[in-house]
Amino acid sequence: MSRMIWCLKGKAVLFIHPNDAFAVQVGNALGIDRTCLFTFNPYDTDLRSLFITFNIAFLTQEQINFIRDYYLPIEACCEVNQQGCKQFMLMTAPVLTSNFVRICLSDDDPSIVLEEGTDVGVSTSPLAAKEITVVSYRSKSRSGVLPLTNIDIMCLNNGNWLNDNMVNFYLEYMYSEDLTKSEREKTHLFNSFFFTSLTREVQGGTTSMKERQHDLDKTWARNVDLFSKDYIVIPVNVRCHWYLVIVCFPSNVTDFSNIVKESEMNSENMANEIDKNETMKMQMAYKEGGRQSSESMVENSASDSNSDGSERQGIPCICVFDSVYSRIRAEKTGVVVRDYLEVDYKRKKGVEKSFKSMKIFAMRCPQQPNSYDGGIYLLKNFQCFFKNPAFKLGNPMPNLEDWYHPACIFKKRQEIFRIIFDFKQQYRDTPTIFK
Repeated sequence: MSRMIWCLKGKAVLFIHPNDAFAVQVGNALGIDRTCLFTFNPYDTDLRSLFITFNIAFLTQEQINFIRDYYLPIEACCEVNQQGCKQFMLMTAPVLTSNFVRICLSDDDPSIVLEEGTDVGVSTSPLAAKEITVVSYRSKSRSGVLPLTNIDIMCLNNGNWLNDNMVNFYLEYMYSEDLTKSEREKTHLFNSFFFTSLTREVQGGTTSMKERQHDLDKTWARNVDLFSKDYIVIPVNVRCHWYLVIVCFPSNVTDFSNIVKESEMNSENMANEIDKNETMKMQMAYKEGGRQSSESMVENSASDSNSDGSERQGIPCICVFDSVYSRIRAEKTGVVVRDYLEVDYKRKKGVEKSFKSMKIFAMRCPQQPNSYDGGIYLLKNFQCFFKNPAFKLGNPMPNLEDWYHPACIFKKRQEIFRIIFDFKQQYRDTPTIFK
């Protein structure tokens, strides 16, 4: 015997809670893969494993009347209203998409997106929708509220680029919910607008470009000592491509210019020493392949040499996790970040310090097979980096090309969907999470 729950108003929907035998028959008839994440399990408490949902848009009024007359009187059958139906759909759906969410949410909910000029509702393109705030996330670890709109949520549909709000929301969510207190204390997370502001062209003035850029951004970390942190996380979007930058152990940078002064080398010896250093850097750059700036010292993360990791703890470096690998882009990004650190150190500490010895690594990480998943790869790389706090980076860097399976990327979109709407359902009366 199976339990049936009908909604017969608007578009008819049928929820079936099958018994074991019926579930097997349905699964075989529909060709449902038994290895799917949500298949029927009568012992599960998750409604996604207990119900089969049919959205029956083609029923006529005559058929609906027949169901009311002949099915509803059965003890195992009942009817719910439109509001209850849509909430139940959210709880039982194994996979959420923005199109499905628009169907599920109540008619007076602002997250329903209606495309102008249509009767049924809905374009999957964020560009066709009127933007309205759906939920606002309040971080547990930091002050402030991050609003999410219907446009932001629609970006999670497969094939869409993530926008700044969605990237910043989920980075903040993982920072607040997944990192331990001690990990948060030693990590500073910038949002995506930081690097955009940092690379904005500045006109006029007599100060250097680095200082003028810093003038635009000095409020970003005004009350934060970046050099007391082990990690500085910077999400980057350049020409619609997302990638992740993590600065590691900036306080451990050695200022070779000060060492030179202390050794009291004469100008001739100093010049010879600099020439040697520059020659070594150029040799390393060409050994890795391609013409690279000797100042940036961009290196690949993968190395042919073996290492037990003994050199990895605390090495100061800038790691660029780019799912469309580019050493040139890693170099340019790393130099901008390194210049910012120099100016910030001078302003905060009152003394000059060179960060040119800080290596820039173009990390060998999983690569995206399309043009739109860069934001998801960025989020996954952040998650993997902090998943194992004991994981240390250094020279040689590890090869991370098999860090995770490509299927994780599609699942990540679904995971973010579910987090947003599960929390909205669970905490709709609790302002500390979603308000």
